[in-house]
Amino acid sequence: MNYLAPFSLSCFIHLGLILSFSNLFSIDMESLSLYEIDPIPAYIIYEQPKKQIKNKRISIPNEIKPNLQEKQEKIVISEPSIAIEEITNSSQIPEKNFNRDVVNFSQSEISKYSSIIKRQVMSQWKKPSTVTGDLITEIRITLVPTGEIINTKVIKSSGIKSFDDSTLTAIARVGSFEELHMPSTLFEKHFRQFILVFNPNQ
Repeated sequence: MNYLAPFSLSCFIHLGLILSFSNLFSIDMESLSLYEIDPIPAYIIYEQPKKQIKNKRISIPNEIKPNLQEKQEKIVISEPSIAIEEITNSSQIPEKNFNRDVVNFSQSEISKYSSIIKRQVMSQWKKPSTVTGDLITEIRITLVPTGEIINTKVIKSSGIKSFDDSTLTAIARVGSFEELHMPSTLFEKHFRQFILVFNPNQ
């Protein structure tokens, strides 16, 4: 009877049991991992509630009233007896900046310089051939103390452009009014900016 085969099989089984208890052939499965995985840090972010900003209402006045009442002069070329007539304007020099005793110039002084301005404008004016009838135009003139004209603007048209343009051309030809050697207070109050009423037919 052949006992060699069962004996050999029994030896192998016992040998396997002995080796399994001795951990000689234990395999570290974690060491066989192909990739090393590092832990990923995780953070929790809490969103803080936003503060509500209240809109402030800004009250805007419906109308801005000027603090200073200003005046402007009107030189009427067609009526020598009426040299200057005061009207509401945009003059930059308020009346309160002057001493009343100083600025109350006589009408003759105002008329004197108004006549100089009228005479010089009339000497340069040429009547357009197409203009007929009694026409009036009003021109705002701004001067510097030397008499130089720095700005002109039609504020009331005659309705005939050629007549308005002829008046502006005459003023431009003057360029600078001569003989306006007046006190600075008189200039600032009456001649810094004034309105020329031009009506050569009367």
